[in-house]
Amino acid sequence: MRIKHFLKRFFCVICKACARIRQRLRLTIADNFYIINFMKEAVNVIKRSVQETDRLGVAVSGGADSVCLLHILTTACGLKRENITVLNVEHGIRGEASVSDSRFVRALADDYGVNFEGISADVPAMCRESGRSEESEAREVRRGFFKRMLDEGAVDFILTAHHADDRTEGLLMHIFRGTGLKGLYGMRESDGRFIRPLIYSHRWEIEEYNRKHGLKFVCDETNSDIRYTRNWLRREIVPRLKVRYPLDEALNALSVNASSDDAFIRGFLDFDKYIYADGGVVKLSLDAFSLHRALASRYVFEAVCRAGRQLDVEEKHIAAVLELAGRQNGKRIDIGGGLVAAKEYDGVAFYAGQKDADDCREAIPFAQGITEFGGGFLEIFSTQPRPEKGRLIADADRIPDGALIRCRSEGDVFRPFGGGTKKLKEYFIDKKIPWRKRDKLPLLCYNNTVLAVFGVEISDSVKITADTVNAVELKFTEDDRN
Repeated sequence: MRIKHFLKRFFCVICKACARIRQRLRLTIADNFYIINFMKEAVNVIKRSVQETDRLGVAVSGGADSVCLLHILTTACGLKRENITVLNVEHGIRGEASVSDSRFVRALADDYGVNFEGISADVPAMCRESGRSEESEAREVRRGFFKRMLDEGAVDFILTAHHADDRTEGLLMHIFRGTGLKGLYGMRESDGRFIRPLIYSHRWEIEEYNRKHGLKFVCDETNSDIRYTRNWLRREIVPRLKVRYPLDEALNALSVNASSDDAFIRGFLDFDKYIYADGGVVKLSLDAFSLHRALASRYVFEAVCRAGRQLDVEEKHIAAVLELAGRQNGKRIDIGGGLVAAKEYDGVAFYAGQKDADDCREAIPFAQGITEFGGGFLEIFSTQPRPEKGRLIADADRIPDGALIRCRSEGDVFRPFGGGTKKLKEYFIDKKIPWRKRDKLPLLCYNNTVLAVFGVEISDSVKITADTVNAVELKFTEDDRN
């Protein structure tokens, strides 16, 4: 009986041990299955989007998500490491911790044998100057850095570690800000030259991948600070919503429907008919504002994007521009991102805010040659005394000694071609010269008498006649880079 009992207990222990082994084996197989599929999904996105010879920039903060992406990119994609550049921004928000994280990322790039490009910024100081939140300012800094890397040809594409949970949080933020259909698209697999290989994966999959591969990363304590909107959504709101609703699936359906509806509406748009460049700025014709709001708002959005602001364009910005179109000429509004919208005679102009602050350089003596002036280039040269449409040709002998080239000043008067003297301000109004140009437009002057408005008209007092012997052409070309 004792032997029988002993054997029974012995085999029981063996069976339990085998069961535990089988269970662990099944879990291991399941874990490996998820990890392999997760990695394959990311690799497939990369291979669909880039060629083997493309130069890739990968945004790495040092956190779990970006470290995971860098590991997949360098170990599973078969890409040459000399074609990969780690891009890092030290925002200056967390003092020495921020600097330490940047050093970690640089060391990580060295370990993987890839290139490194990084910048430092004082985001808190920039916030105090701009009035924007740290989130917005940091995003602008990153975007500017990435754009420069692309524009300079340092990289062909930029890969970011945004994942499915980021997409859910981003959509909610857009909804709370009052977005239109376009804002409901959500993050996509690729957006032009920006690629998101992890967009179909969730945070828990990334964490499991890192654990399985023993990847080290840094933890940004600000990710726990619910004063930041995204953190608040992630930690306080999204978990509660998921208890009651299939949030990811619902938002994905919303995104698909919004994308489809917006594509249908955009089929009625002719952007080149209403949007055009004018002296280095983007103009939207007034005719566009007479259309149905569903169409007019999309023309506004497109104009804003062409003017250089492609992210964080909210419904309030669109509404403000639509209202601006009905106000008096010269009215301006700040629509954020350093962009100004100004009502002009034939439309609304969009341009960088610093254009208003561009000072005209000091007055210079009238002389032949090419000179940089007022956001463009002056060209003054001898020519035949023969009038020609579209050209400003003056009698050189009728231009007094001591004449200067300058910008407008109080008390300036002008005698248009054909006679009749009027204040320069009134002349600008009659000619429908936009406010943004008036303070920068070069003038040929003698005291307070304007002899020529470059690019517009010469005064009657210096026009060529049958007796003209020496003539000069006055030409002004705006620099589109301004």
